[in-house]
Amino acid sequence: MTESESTEHILENVIDDTRLDAEDVSPPEQRKRGRGKNYDFFCEFNKFEEIEQQIKNKMIRDSVWFFKSIVPVKQVKSESSGSVFISDNEHQHVENEKKDKILNEVKTKIKYYFELGLTRKDIRNNLVKDGIEPPSYNQMSYILTSIKNEINPSTSKQATLNEFKDWCEQRLVIPDDEDQVFVGKFEFEALPIRKFRVFLTTKRLLQQASKMKHFLSDATYKLTYGNFPILTGGTTDKNKTLHPFGLAVCKTEQDVDFSFYFSSVKETYSRVFNNEIEFTALVADNATAITNGFKQVFNLEKRVQCWAHVIRNIDKHLRSVPKDYQLKLRKDIHDIQSIFREDLFQVAVNLFEAKWKKVNNPGVQNFMSYFKEQWTTEANMGWFEGYLPGLPSTSNALESLHEKFKKEMKGKRLGLLHFLDVCVDIIVKRWSLDRAPTIAIKNPVTANIEIVENKEQKKFNDQAVITDSDMAAADEWNSLNKTIRHLKNKCYYVSSGDKIDITKQECKDYEQALMEKKWVTFDSMIKEIFSINKITVADNWVESICTCSFWQKNYKCSHQIATCAREKKCRFDTIAMDLPIEANRNKGAPKKNLGALMKQPEETQMSKETPRGIESDDEESEESNELIPAPKKRRIDDVKLCTTCNGQLKKLKHCNVYKTGSFRILPKIHKDKFGIRPIINCLNHPTSILCLFIDQFLQPLVKECGTVIKDSQEVLQILNETTFNMVKLFIYSCDFESLYTNIDPDHAIDALCDFLLNTYFNCNDHLDIIGFREILKLIFSNSIFEYEGIHFIQIIGLPMGCKCGPTIANFYLYLLEKTWFNIRRELVFYKRFIDDILIISPVEIDTNE
Repeated sequence: MTESESTEHILENVIDDTRLDAEDVSPPEQRKRGRGKNYDFFCEFNKFEEIEQQIKNKMIRDSVWFFKSIVPVKQVKSESSGSVFISDNEHQHVENEKKDKILNEVKTKIKYYFELGLTRKDIRNNLVKDGIEPPSYNQMSYILTSIKNEINPSTSKQATLNEFKDWCEQRLVIPDDEDQVFVGKFEFEALPIRKFRVFLTTKRLLQQASKMKHFLSDATYKLTYGNFPILTGGTTDKNKTLHPFGLAVCKTEQDVDFSFYFSSVKETYSRVFNNEIEFTALVADNATAITNGFKQVFNLEKRVQCWAHVIRNIDKHLRSVPKDYQLKLRKDIHDIQSIFREDLFQVAVNLFEAKWKKVNNPGVQNFMSYFKEQWTTEANMGWFEGYLPGLPSTSNALESLHEKFKKEMKGKRLGLLHFLDVCVDIIVKRWSLDRAPTIAIKNPVTANIEIVENKEQKKFNDQAVITDSDMAAADEWNSLNKTIRHLKNKCYYVSSGDKIDITKQECKDYEQALMEKKWVTFDSMIKEIFSINKITVADNWVESICTCSFWQKNYKCSHQIATCAREKKCRFDTIAMDLPIEANRNKGAPKKNLGALMKQPEETQMSKETPRGIESDDEESEESNELIPAPKKRRIDDVKLCTTCNGQLKKLKHCNVYKTGSFRILPKIHKDKFGIRPIINCLNHPTSILCLFIDQFLQPLVKECGTVIKDSQEVLQILNETTFNMVKLFIYSCDFESLYTNIDPDHAIDALCDFLLNTYFNCNDHLDIIGFREILKLIFSNSIFEYEGIHFIQIIGLPMGCKCGPTIANFYLYLLEKTWFNIRRELVFYKRFIDDILIISPVEIDTNE
């Protein structure tokens, strides 16, 4: 084998020449502020103050100067040294100047509209109409704030404690003018947190503090830029009119702040009138700060929980309870709230707990635990009417006061001192002037100031004000001719509800039941204690009291007035002097009433029954046995009905003879397969009036349902006016099998009531949902009819033949359709005539689903 020769060679190194060139290229310069400018050396300095002074004297242009120091710029001190460099070209701001110019134009427009009193929303709308793009929400807020500061710099400025102190000290002197606002008391604290408190009042407002023993107090917000709480308080008279004592502005809303407010009222009153005042009852919401603050100043004997706040909190917790129980629980709690004696409250609460303890539902039991812990203890039980009779059970009067002066400020917020100025000049001063017997006005002719009587004066009423409307309502109630029973004391008894007569034994049994308190169930207790109204007549008849819920809330009622009228303590004929003289009707009977006059002549004549007075069991009192004639009874035509049902129900003739329905069969001749419709003729049926009412009530709601049509002509017209853009459509014609007899009464009633509770009954005063539900139950459960001399009752479904049948069926199906539409969103057409349905869909529907 021969050995091969080796060959030598050099491996070339392939080098990219461009890479070497790149190494010689300097990296891109980082962008810096002032790039593109050339700076020339100007001078050196040993002290920065020297250069600063030259800049202020404009020896160096302050817009283009630049300096270098031996320390970082942020650490430059007055003794620092450095150099000054001057730029050789001006820095241009063309784009910014253009943008600023546009903003100035917008600001000018906004200022113009703001001075016209327009709101933020209206300003934006007007800018759009003017062809100007409105600024963003934050920009608008900034512009409006700057405009407010230009108009009045003190409007939004937050004051210092020194400014606050000076403002208060200037108004500490008690003026001679009873309506001049002054500072009754003020406090401030600088460390650790800046706090302040100030109380504003007038001599006239403080005069009301000695007239009652109960104190209403609350706080409100959204009036100052610092969102400081505004504390208010006062008392109410027997006409439920609030009389405020003054106003306090504080940094916080704690025990010490409410204590400051209460002590300010007490100390300022003592300083002004050289006398002491004492309050023993507090009416407020459930805030512990108000309670603790009151206890630090006054002797608290009764703590009334505002019923409006209580029921709002209860309603929140009722949301976790099934709807079937919500209304019943709420009704029972309302019954407890109407209790007129304190010793009956705990009995009612115990029976209420025993009643609902039997319900095996977690939501109900959780609510009952909350109710017992929160609203039945000694500290929180002051929310029922009988807790403090004759005094308000809510603080709604203060809430109304807050809304009024917020409305006066038109929703604006002010700086602290500016808000205090507004209180001095407008708010608190107006409270005082409203209670002044005279006011000073300017004569438009002579331009002189004249003192005139204040016809709108808010007087302090020591007793309830009985108006002409109250007397008229009592006269109308008195015309019912009910028996008022008088026992051997100052107590009078009258039955509640529709019952006319009341016996001596019933009155004694009523008093015995209230004394023994041996009720077994909650419902039996409520039924008995509210079955009779007890009136206690005072020497001054206006101060008489009654146990009815209306008197508990208004300190006057028709029972009280009518009882005193029959006892000749007051007269109804006095109000007739102020009523307009009635016109005489045309002679002869109206043609529409001729038939009624012929058939029922006795009803048109005056009743031969002796008018009732007060039936007394007091043998010593002969005067009380005299019968005072009562006005004639009300006619059915005089009853006022709600607007929805007014027209048809007034046409309804009074029927003396009711009868059961008659059964008949209507064959379905249009069907290939023979079928029948069971019809019950409900003319003059005992439920016919209720059916007419339900029909008239639901008819407007059915018309608003977009799926219901009147007849086939309407659906043809709709189809002619409708255009379908789909290539393929599926048309379905459907029918319900025996619709009326297949309606589940319980489910239908629940569905209708749940829907109406959230849409109608929350804003209607004529009806309540409980009564509406009972009417539906009566209609469904009393479908009695006769067939061949035998009486039957329909136990399944809705009777076909009653007046409200089609309306209830239509509306019930609409509620069911709403659920199905959420599943079938692709439908392009859906119309229904009672139980016949026409559907058009772009996709095929499984008819067996």
